[in-house]
Amino acid sequence: MKSIAVCAMLALACQAQQDDPLQILLRIRHQMADSINRMPRYLCTESVERKTYRMSVSGRGKQLTSCADISMAREHAQAKTKLTSADRLHVDVTVSGDTEVYSWVGAGELGDRSLDEIVHDGTTATGTFRGLLQSIFVSDAASVQFKDRAELAGRPVLNYAFNVPLERSRYMISNGKERRVTAYSGAFSVDAQSLALLKLEIHADELASELAMCSVESQLDYAQVKLHNVDFPLPSEVNMRIVGAKGTESDNRTVFTACHEFVGESTLIVGEEKTDGPRVPAQPDIELPAGLTLTVALTHKIDPATAAAGDLVVGRLRREVLVPGTGLTIPPGTKLVGRITELLEQYDFENVMTLGLKWESIEFSGIKRSLRLALHSDIPGTAKMDEVQTKSVGGEGLFILIDVPGKYQIPAGFAAEWVTLAGKID
Repeated sequence: MKSIAVCAMLALACQAQQDDPLQILLRIRHQMADSINRMPRYLCTESVERKTYRMSVSGRGKQLTSCADISMAREHAQAKTKLTSADRLHVDVTVSGDTEVYSWVGAGELGDRSLDEIVHDGTTATGTFRGLLQSIFVSDAASVQFKDRAELAGRPVLNYAFNVPLERSRYMISNGKERRVTAYSGAFSVDAQSLALLKLEIHADELASELAMCSVESQLDYAQVKLHNVDFPLPSEVNMRIVGAKGTESDNRTVFTACHEFVGESTLIVGEEKTDGPRVPAQPDIELPAGLTLTVALTHKIDPATAAAGDLVVGRLRREVLVPGTGLTIPPGTKLVGRITELLEQYDFENVMTLGLKWESIEFSGIKRSLRLALHSDIPGTAKMDEVQTKSVGGEGLFILIDVPGKYQIPAGFAAEWVTLAGKID
């Protein structure tokens, strides 16, 4: 009988140890470290929806201009927000170790550019793949405490809280001009059975005054994604909210899709139709002299309700182009492939739409060749707008449409004159 009682007591002790939240936390840390160490290089597509708001006091129209004013108005339910701008982004991110490398979606080539180098304006967020998980679960940066047991979407979960002080933090926040490391805290939820990470919440603490921000909060949803026939925790959606000290609010929603192991560069072929018959024999490589004018018209409309920066666009030459000294004529209808680099709608005082375009390749004589163009001007009337301002930044052309009507779409046939930049087409 004593032997049975001892065994029963040992079993209960073993079960109690297994149910001990601190012991479970050790298993979570070990499981996360193993996942991070084994995780192969992989690529995901990010679809980002960004919105900004201006905050004011309800009923007075007085804009809030300090964190104290914002806190007071929210405490008394007097804060009112007005949408001031909206845009979307489509980018690819490749993760290898602690490094995140970005490119426009489907570009098929990945260098060493950061997200800020691709997306010049607006709020962006990085580090959601490995950096945060490494700091919270693997290193000794975070102090973690058990909160409670609960249910999330009908499944039992364990909830923990954590805190990372400034001296141990690697959490970088930028307002576009200033970059500062900040302390942060938050909470996470894991599946009670598999211990898989389900949700992570992060709150920036002690924000530097140079950032001019009142709060930065992020909520991350995780899913198990199979890579190398092994499940790894990858983010599926991230919602980030930044409240600025001058009464602005930025909301970013990022959805991650098509995550897969990245094994090398890929080639993307974009076309409208298949060409019947034999191809024209290839011409020798040529150099386009600087200053040639190409009039390019969009073949399809651009709808801001669905389109995003990063999406591909197709254009056609309206007029033939003679290449001096070569005897080569590029005929009208020649196909160009480019990309939307910006598609921003602003509603603050008057409706303004900014369209950024960059042409990347031209296809003639049976060969698809790289291309560098600078914007010269738009063709009046093709935007069906009374006023269009233009600006050229390197190989990117910006079209600023003033007083845009509701649900406006950039029409097919929208045309502009572009000028070749010196260099080889290939």
